[in-house]
Amino acid sequence: MPAPVPGSVPNSGTGVVTEHPTIGCSVAIKGDVSGNEALFVDGMIEGSIRFPKHRVTVGRGSQVRADIHSQDLIVMGSVKSNIHCTDLLDIRSESWIQGEIVDVWLPGAEAVNWGVQRRTITVQ
Repeated sequence: MPAPVPGSVPNSGTGVVTEHPTIGCSVAIKGDVSGNEALFVDGMIEGSIRFPKHRVTVGRGSQVRADIHSQDLIVMGSVKSNIHCTDLLDIRSESWIQGEIVDVWLPGAEAVNWGVQRRTITVQ
């Protein structure tokens, strides 16, 4: 699967590409980032990222030290924080994660008997 193009995301169902906010590789943010649309991060964020009903993509060149709350999360870069993801978590081979992953659906996880409704995974 090819990596997403910064600034565009396919619209589910139509295949149409739509624009979305991008935090570029030369941007560093300390504080809270929130919104009501998809977000692509290729820079540095320290604090929190809250896009609870949307997709957040952490690009290859990114360094995120922020708790992430999203519907879907794609990780290709570095994340040192807690991840709260209500739908899909896509961890690419080039990513690095340290923290807790809470309330997440991982591809293939339906084949695993977790024994609990809420899933928490600690990654070090």
